[in-house]
Amino acid sequence: MPLSEPRPSGSATIASHFTPPGIVTLADARGSDRHRGGLANLHAALAGGQHLAGIQAARWIESHVNEDAVVAARRVPLVYHYAHRKVIWFPPMTNAELLMAGLRKHHIRYVIVIERDFNYYRPPDEYCFKIVSDAYPEAFRLVEQEKQVRIYEVVPDRPS
Repeated sequence: MPLSEPRPSGSATIASHFTPPGIVTLADARGSDRHRGGLANLHAALAGGQHLAGIQAARWIESHVNEDAVVAARRVPLVYHYAHRKVIWFPPMTNAELLMAGLRKHHIRYVIVIERDFNYYRPPDEYCFKIVSDAYPEAFRLVEQEKQVRIYEVVPDRPS
């Protein structure tokens, strides 16, 4: 299409082809239906959808845990945003010794475990946590449980 002809409504701009995802250009800022729908989906998901359990867990951490505590969770950015604590990723692995070594190495004080309908990472957090807690039953203490959320305190090592 020559540049002098009007562009059909809803067609992509040159900027949209060369702009990285997540960057809003002036052409996009017009507020197309596509973008309004995307923002509505984002707010709906955070407010009452798939992230609600993580938000509840993070808010519990924020209100009940010292500011210098380190937390392990699968959704690191979400927990960090709502808990305002240092968060380390709780990896999807089943090697109990390696998981426990990582928890100790990073001075993790709390582990957030969420039972989700859909788990992007496999195995799910509750399965991985069960492996490590079965191998080290004295190392964890349940401090909060609400619906599909469980928060465990990592008990400090006893001096040998």
